[in-house]
Amino acid sequence: MDEGRLKEAKRFFMGENMKSDAVIEVEAHEFQVDMNIISLASSTLANEFQPHPDPISPPGETNKAVAKLVGPVDHILDMLTFIYPNFGNVVNKHNVEYLLQLAVKYKLLFLQEACGKYIVEALSRMQCMCDLPAYRKMQWYDRPIMERLVRYFALAHQTDLVEARKRCMDKLVIHPYSEQRKYKDKILVPTRNIAAFKQLDPTTRGEIERNRVLYLEGTYGKVTDKVEDL
Repeated sequence: MDEGRLKEAKRFFMGENMKSDAVIEVEAHEFQVDMNIISLASSTLANEFQPHPDPISPPGETNKAVAKLVGPVDHILDMLTFIYPNFGNVVNKHNVEYLLQLAVKYKLLFLQEACGKYIVEALSRMQCMCDLPAYRKMQWYDRPIMERLVRYFALAHQTDLVEARKRCMDKLVIHPYSEQRKYKDKILVPTRNIAAFKQLDPTTRGEIERNRVLYLEGTYGKVTDKVEDL
C-alpha cells in the first residue's frame, strides 16, 4: 500500500469515521468501521466481532462491537479500502499476494476474484528472455519473474484459482528445472532453486516435474493421469 493511500485510509478509519458502530483492533491501532458494510462484504469477517457491551443502548465511544485481527496494519487497512466504496481500489503486484490471502481467510469473494483476474493478466505480460535462443525446447525467465511466477502459482494452488494455476503451470513447464546458466550479466536460475518452489508440497512439485517431461515429449496439455488417458 503506497504512502498516500495509507495516510488516506488512516485518516478515514482512525478519525473521520468516529460515528461508526464497530472497531477493528490490529496491534495498537483501532479502525472505526460499520457493521452493515462489513456484513454485506463478508459474513465471515462480521463473525469476528464481539457484540456491543450494552446491546440495548445505541452505539457510542465505549459501546461498539470489537474484532481483534492479526496481521500487518497496512495489509488490514488495504483490505478495508476494498470493502468501502469511497476508496479507489487497485490490485497490483505490490498488494495482490497479501490481499488474496486475506480475501480467502475472510471469504471476500469479490476481492478474491479481483486478485485472480490480476494474476491472470500479469501472467500474460510475463515475457521470457526472447534474445536468448530456445535451448532444448526450454525458454528462460529471469530470476525476478521466476520468483513472482512461482509465488503466484503457490497462491493460486492454495486458493483454488483454477485458471490462474493453469496459466502459471503453462509457463513453469517451459523453464529449465535443474540447469543453472549464465547469460551476459545474469545468472539464470532453475525452477528448483526458487525459494517458493521449495516450499511447495512434494506432490505439487512432482506435478510440475511431470508436466515438464510431458512438455518435452510434446504431450503436455494432451494427456493427464486420469484413467481414460492411461
